[in-house]
Amino acid sequence: MATSPADAPLWRAALERCVLADPSGAVAGGCREALRAQVAADTSPQTLVVFIAPDDGGAPVARGAYAIERPDGLLHTGNADRRGAVVELDLPRGVVRLRVAVPAAGGALKR
Repeated sequence: MATSPADAPLWRAALERCVLADPSGAVAGGCREALRAQVAADTSPQTLVVFIAPDDGGAPVARGAYAIERPDGLLHTGNADRRGAVVELDLPRGVVRLRVAVPAAGGALKR
């Protein structure tokens, strides 16, 4: 599929619709492969927004502690913003993992 860079978002949206909504499994499978090839060819840095929420599926936690393992191996730790969101900029392609982050205790343990 030869397209200009300006048409890439339109093609991607069309392929995503095809994967999700086409009644023919064969057609949806072909769209899925074309979408994978398009995503793999895109090497531009990505932006990711993560909302820190409790395990019970509740609302995002404002200023909640987080640890994100980036695809480049760096571990980014900190606290979410007032909405419970974390924004990661300039991520290379790859797997991003959300790790458990435990905030520092308020003092030494007493026995």
